[in-house]
Amino acid sequence: MQIDIRACRVEEIDTEQAVTLGLSGGAKIRIESRFDLAGADSAHRTIDPEDPGSDRDLQGMLRGQVVEAATADGDTGSLTIVFTGGLCLRVPPDPDFESWSASWPDGSLVVALPGGGLSCWGPRR
Repeated sequence: MQIDIRACRVEEIDTEQAVTLGLSGGAKIRIESRFDLAGADSAHRTIDPEDPGSDRDLQGMLRGQVVEAATADGDTGSLTIVFTGGLCLRVPPDPDFESWSASWPDGSLVVALPGGGLSCWGPRR
């Protein structure tokens, strides 16, 4: 499933109780479990949203990045976001919790379900 955030820029990063990426156009990606960041010229890193030090790392790595593609696996619930320049963010499923969600200003929402799968809601009327 394509996640409609292509060409959006990461404008805000909030690390209060989770990692929330505020994107141009108003979309938000909220990550509540460990996730991986890797780039063509950088080492693979696992980020724990509960680690207070993650804010500094994420600000430097993600602020200003532009989304090239974003996909969610409907079976596993994993999320992959590829940024221009090759940086890749991957959120695996969590067996017990909703690992991530994506929301848009019109009320549309996609949520990774505990243990795998996705739940989707369309725009509010």
